[in-house]
Amino acid sequence: MASIQKRPNGRWRAVVSTRDIHGNRQQKSKIFDLKKEAVEWVASIESKTTQGFSLTGGDVSFMDFMKFWSETYKKPKLRKSSFIRMTYEIKSLEPYFGKMQLNKLTADFMQQAINKYGENYSYNSCKHVTRMVKEALRSALGDGRIHRDFFSNIEIPGHAARQQESTWLSATEFEKLRDYLYDMPYGLLQEHNMAILVSLETGARIGEVMALTPKALDVEKLTLSIHQSYSAVGDEVTPTKTKASNRVVQISKRLALALNEYFEYHSNQELFAKSPRSAAQHVFRTLDKHTIELGIVRVKVHELRHSHLSYLLYKDVPIEYVSKRAGHSNIATTMSIYAHMLHEREQAENNRIDSLFE
Repeated sequence: MASIQKRPNGRWRAVVSTRDIHGNRQQKSKIFDLKKEAVEWVASIESKTTQGFSLTGGDVSFMDFMKFWSETYKKPKLRKSSFIRMTYEIKSLEPYFGKMQLNKLTADFMQQAINKYGENYSYNSCKHVTRMVKEALRSALGDGRIHRDFFSNIEIPGHAARQQESTWLSATEFEKLRDYLYDMPYGLLQEHNMAILVSLETGARIGEVMALTPKALDVEKLTLSIHQSYSAVGDEVTPTKTKASNRVVQISKRLALALNEYFEYHSNQELFAKSPRSAAQHVFRTLDKHTIELGIVRVKVHELRHSHLSYLLYKDVPIEYVSKRAGHSNIATTMSIYAHMLHEREQAENNRIDSLFE
């Protein structure tokens, strides 16, 4: 419903009103110098509302919209731990967006906000948050809360702070740590040492390792089934990260026997049956202690996974197998993470070919 009225000062006031899908009344008005301009504006607004556009939905603040979007569209789909992380990420945007209204956002403002965000967060964090914001704004565009795409060309700042390259164990360091763990008297009966070894020898994520149960181990087939993961954020065991993460990993006979002995010693309880959250911290400290004692590069627990997969590539294991073992959704993911290793292998092959024809 719309109305156009001439005001005492000779200008024209146009009003458009409608109801949203919840039955709530929406109204928008604007003043024009000419009646023709008012008529054209009314026609434009009515055309948009018939396509499902909201008249006032964009008047909310960007931060309120992000909270609404995450609660409405993401929470039902995400694991509890993933949603908690998203909540933290959205809150981290507040200093950069303040009370800015959703429908007042511009490409310049968005880029400046992301640039400032990148001054205090790592490149990967900035990349992840930018992707999340773009997804939310695409939803806002589809709902008619905003009326144009000003966000698709937002770029991640190259100066993002605290950016660090992952540190992985070399093949020699990998073997040194592995043998050190196997040679520790009764060391593998301790959960933190076993967790380090399993992650190192299988490439499993630490959350997947911490959720292992005796049923996951098949000593005869020498396999380890990975179908769940522990989240320290939500302090709970959840399904694995992706569908591809559900996998059965081939393991060495030595690891199978060590795990079997561990489970028998601990009365067939889960690998981290008691206080997994505090145990996870113990794993981090223990790994750091071992790397210092061995004089090898200090790595984070998640980098044991990268070290394992890099070790396989170094040993010329086909990337298709490595990708499946890692639980990646596709080979492209594996290639993007380990591009440096593949490049080194290519260079080595080129040098080998050169030497053949000398």
